[in-house]
Amino acid sequence: MSIVRSLLVSLGFKVDKKSAKEADQTIKGFSKQLLVVGTAATYAFRIVKNAISNISNGILESDELARSLGLSLAEIESLQEGFQKFRISDSSFKSLFATLQKDLDDFKKGVGRLPEIIRQTGIQVTENSPLTTYFEELIKYLGQFENETDRINVSSELFGEALKVKLSDLAANFDEFKKPVSETYTVLKDTPDLTDKFKDYE
Repeated sequence: MSIVRSLLVSLGFKVDKKSAKEADQTIKGFSKQLLVVGTAATYAFRIVKNAISNISNGILESDELARSLGLSLAEIESLQEGFQKFRISDSSFKSLFATLQKDLDDFKKGVGRLPEIIRQTGIQVTENSPLTTYFEELIKYLGQFENETDRINVSSELFGEALKVKLSDLAANFDEFKKPVSETYTVLKDTPDLTDKFKDYE
């Protein structure tokens, strides 16, 4: 006797071969549906869990970076947002600001390249200047070079070969770098030639 039939008998139901078979099929179908729903729910839970985990990890990484550079989390997020406009990755951003932070740390010790940079560029940086001020002073100085080739060459001297072109482009468009992404989106969205292209993303 099947498990289903035994259960029905124990509950006082009259069971013949036909009714037991139908009961078996009904319960098997129901069990299968539960399995499908359960699998889907588990999969959905994993997606949500992974998404939350990624967001949490991103926040923790940004917070750790902010602490190491002596910046607020809002400043880090604003800078990362600006760099993304110029196709500069988070890893390149971290490497760049680690180098600039080292310049400031060395400056306080009376060593390093920053005294010579100040002498040659005239940027307004002191031992107590925030990291963001140092970066912006360099970018503003770089932006004074109207000739692109000259600007790229100076960018290479200040920031190295890897980012010389992108930071040259950033310096030439510093106002755009400073704009919040939401404001940039609004400006582009309201440009007649681009209006239709943004409809798919709303």
